[in-house]
Amino acid sequence: MRVIDSFRGEHFFLSNFYPVGIRFRGNIFPSAEHAFMSAKTADERRIEAIRTAATPADAQRIGRSVPLVPDWDRIRFDVMAEVITAKFD
Repeated sequence: MRVIDSFRGEHFFLSNFYPVGIRFRGNIFPSAEHAFMSAKTADERRIEAIRTAATPADAQRIGRSVPLVPDWDRIRFDVMAEVITAKFD
């Protein structure tokens, strides 16, 4: 069995930073990272700022400073599964 130990080169498409349109919770996001960061908050203005961020790194930076939805630490893995499912749907 071949182990994938990084999401670079031929495996970059597996990265949350890979540029691919994702339909998630009624919006189209430019990457999985954008979508995941948007799920951290209920603030529509911040969701839009994350969605329109120039890069996944910018979306991540914005997402680190948003007010969190209740129980974020409990639901974040389920949210990531939802995002990844949407990415490959």
